[in-house]
Amino acid sequence: MIKNKNKLVRIIFIILLLWMLMGCNKESIEYDLDTIGIVKTSQCRDKTEISFLDKELNLRKDITLNVGNICSVDCKTIKHNKKIYAVSNNISNKEISSNIFKLDIMKKEYVVNKNKEGINNICVDDHIYTLGTKYEGNTVSYIGKYTYDFRRINKIMVKNIILSNICVYKNNIYVAGFEYYNDKIFSKLYIVDKCTMKISKEIDISDAMMEVSDMIVINNKLYIGGRTRISNERTEVESKYIIIVDLEKYYYEKIYVGDRVGQFIYEENRLDFSNYDAIYDEGNKIYCLDMYNGRIKKYNFDEAIRDMYLCENTLYVLSKRTVYKYKIRKEIKLIDKKRLKDDYICFLRN
Repeated sequence: MIKNKNKLVRIIFIILLLWMLMGCNKESIEYDLDTIGIVKTSQCRDKTEISFLDKELNLRKDITLNVGNICSVDCKTIKHNKKIYAVSNNISNKEISSNIFKLDIMKKEYVVNKNKEGINNICVDDHIYTLGTKYEGNTVSYIGKYTYDFRRINKIMVKNIILSNICVYKNNIYVAGFEYYNDKIFSKLYIVDKCTMKISKEIDISDAMMEVSDMIVINNKLYIGGRTRISNERTEVESKYIIIVDLEKYYYEKIYVGDRVGQFIYEENRLDFSNYDAIYDEGNKIYCLDMYNGRIKKYNFDEAIRDMYLCENTLYVLSKRTVYKYKIRKEIKLIDKKRLKDDYICFLRN
């Protein structure tokens, strides 16, 4: 009897182990820790190339990963606890797949988890949170909660909306979405309790923002930027605002910036943002919002700004075939730039 129990325990252990490892084979890569990675990827092949540059922007190493389309629209790489996370949505062998890519910076190992439900975007703190959308007669979106080893803990469904952007702060998840439903256009911000995974509040943000491109929390306020908003005539027009949501009272105000907002970065009471539109691959300006006096400075670039990465008071800017290095103090000052051999889409943030 004891023998049979031991055998059963071993079988259950093996099954659980196989379940955990399914679709999560680790692969090792080699690179120097003091480098900056830039990503070139393919939507139609399981292939991503990463070039590692030193701080002087000289090429140190090229590597190839067996995963496609890392960093989709409005979903850059995320760094958390010395791990890099990204969404990988690609089409290969006539199949569409959605994956979560995770790179352990110190161990230099990466793993790709296949997700059957589709992923629009992710955010990470003590868990991995995902957004996905399906079309089942009507639009149905999902918010998922996963462990670091990709085991799903919970999932909630939100009908008649496309959930496109997500961030997490303290006890809540903040999710933005939009939809054209029954000839109506609207956009909403959902506040989700990250423990219970229940929606606690909905805020209509249609008049200021429709397609949200980025969100960031600073001093208990949620800053939201995007491409479009809904006009008084209920048509979609370009947004020229930043929304600031008070996360205690849940009211919001609008700041007129005169341009669409692509990506936020924050440094010492200054919020910088680009006007890059990933859908059209255009937008060559960076704006700097002084958090003390509300003044905005504008900087023009020669090429579209695909990604920005802040590291040790240095701003790295990636365009289609050029990487720029700037020193950030009161002004953004160009230190160096390097022409690249190919088209790159984002920084690895290693």
